[in-house]
Amino acid sequence: MVKISTDKRFLVDSKGEPFFYLADTAWSLFHRLKKADAEFYLSRRASQGFTVIQSVILSENGGLHEMSAEGKREFLGGDIARPNPDYFNRIGEIIDYAATLGLTMALLPSWGDKIGVKYWGDGPANFINEENAFEYGRFLADFFKQENIIWILGGDQIADCNESIYDELAAGIRSGGTENLISFHPQGGFSSSFWFHNRSWLDFNLCQSGHYPFTENWKMIYGDYGRIPVKPCLDGEPVYEDHPIAFDIKLGYTNDWQVRTAAYWSVFSGAMGHTYGCHAVWQFADENSPFRDVNYPRRSWMESLDLPGAIQMKYLKHLMLSRPYMTRFPDLSLIRSGQSCDSYKRIASCRDDGTYLMVYFPMKTGIGLRTDVIRGESLCGWWFDPSTGSSEYIDSIPRSREWPVAPPGKKEGSDWVLIVEDRDVNYPDPGI
Repeated sequence: MVKISTDKRFLVDSKGEPFFYLADTAWSLFHRLKKADAEFYLSRRASQGFTVIQSVILSENGGLHEMSAEGKREFLGGDIARPNPDYFNRIGEIIDYAATLGLTMALLPSWGDKIGVKYWGDGPANFINEENAFEYGRFLADFFKQENIIWILGGDQIADCNESIYDELAAGIRSGGTENLISFHPQGGFSSSFWFHNRSWLDFNLCQSGHYPFTENWKMIYGDYGRIPVKPCLDGEPVYEDHPIAFDIKLGYTNDWQVRTAAYWSVFSGAMGHTYGCHAVWQFADENSPFRDVNYPRRSWMESLDLPGAIQMKYLKHLMLSRPYMTRFPDLSLIRSGQSCDSYKRIASCRDDGTYLMVYFPMKTGIGLRTDVIRGESLCGWWFDPSTGSSEYIDSIPRSREWPVAPPGKKEGSDWVLIVEDRDVNYPDPGI
């Protein structure tokens, strides 16, 4: 079972080792896939280095309105007090299979359009309400006792007028003594901290920066990172790969560079990890499926499993875990000059207490970098390529209050990470 680290900044596993929350978005997993396909999907994502899968029990599209891929309804007679054991047992089997792969399931009890006041979506509104939220939460915690679960309340909605319902849902989950973590998934442009930061049931903050390229998610992460009491934070729904830009297919589709930028911005700004998403995969789009596609996916989910961004996410995890993980913190003061006001050129940086620093360049641009925060007399470093996971050694770097430096590469989409470190520490090659 994953837990909060002692400094409240990160997650750790059952052995106390750093747990990098690298999630894929599979909102419709339980509703749209049969068991064999679900197991195939989970196996592929585990092999690609993902550690978490985000899925919804009462699905956004079709949930409560149509049968699942295996012909099951969620509740008998549509009554929330009468859960269909066949439907929930199948979910339990998928959770158990995920555990064999080392995956944690981040489960939304329901999409938000079915909870209290509905702000958009298919609903039905108020299906989960103040009168039944506690009992539904208690049922979920009693039914799903697996340790590889994180509970994520919400579901792409603001919580206005519904705060008390979420409090009841969380109380129901906690009523049996479960120690599984709980957070909240809000509508785009918001964070769970907006409503629930001071709630005792909220273990970490989750924001949604949304599906526009180069949205400044680092601002949301910085905001949550600085809140008191301290809680871990991450971007739980950033720009998806292969998604219509601004929801308009005439503008084209998002690419792996845009996805990487959101990931590195958030993690270098203090996030405990990151969530990846692919437009075809979250909904398990398939032209031969009986379920309707949403917002014009241009590939099937099977064809989309190996898109570049999905492959590249493990390079970020490997990079961050290659250096002392629990002591890192964001530090924009390292950028002494050259910081851009253009969002897509924004430089992000982080470091520990004196043995290494990292700088993310979303594209080629020169900066003045402070390297004298590294304690060693002799400094070295690496250029790390987020698109390939490869690295190139830099034998000598000056200790300076403002070292002029620019990454290699010339074309758009050529992002880089610079690592500067104390030579005597002898850290390993950060590349794969």
